[in-house]
Amino acid sequence: MSVAKRVAACKAVELFVNKPGTPVVSCVPTSYQSRQLILTHSLPLKSLDEVADSRLHLTIDGADEVARCHGGGFVAIKGGGGCLLQEKIIASASDSLVLVIRSDKLAQHLGQTWSKGVPLEVIPMAHSLVSRKVVSRLGGECVLRMAHAKMGPIVTDNGNFILDWIFPVLGEENGETTADGAACRNGAMGMSWRDIDTFLHSIPGLVETGLFVDMASAVVSADDTGNCEVLYSSEVDPIK
Repeated sequence: MSVAKRVAACKAVELFVNKPGTPVVSCVPTSYQSRQLILTHSLPLKSLDEVADSRLHLTIDGADEVARCHGGGFVAIKGGGGCLLQEKIIASASDSLVLVIRSDKLAQHLGQTWSKGVPLEVIPMAHSLVSRKVVSRLGGECVLRMAHAKMGPIVTDNGNFILDWIFPVLGEENGETTADGAACRNGAMGMSWRDIDTFLHSIPGLVETGLFVDMASAVVSADDTGNCEVLYSSEVDPIK
């Protein structure tokens, strides 16, 4: 973990976990790796179905890129590490999602600092179909993510493949926001990220996307010198 991300993570814990009257009752992992970290540090481990009503108080997680939406919320890309499906399940089960990032991952629009696209988790037999439908409707390019330590594609914890959709980057001279979020106008027909995410979910065989639209309650960013900034999705701290 980089110095900047460690600083941001510690600040998030200080602000949102170490509050009076909010003890850590259990930790729910979003991947095999995070499960091992929980066990290594002797933290209380539970699966989501062991938590009452599958409801969590708080998720603290990283992101590959975050942009501020016009209405005050955030749109983020996650899944660069390949765990987007479980990360989104856990985030959606939580009352609040706090993203911790390096300050250089905070962008004016998606694609400004992150060039590897939006990860799409897909059923293996459908990866060609999903790729064709995404490119024909939204433009850009879909690349099947390949493994480095073995031959063939990366296989997620859920037994699926990952397509990286290299989306058309919006030219800054055209502006980057709409009423409900950052927009992708080059080849994506001026759709908001929310509408793009909705379309992607309509494709059979596409399991989940790495687009996190208006899910984060706060973003904590930091640099390697220790400077830290906390942004909220509204003017009032929404995390209780």
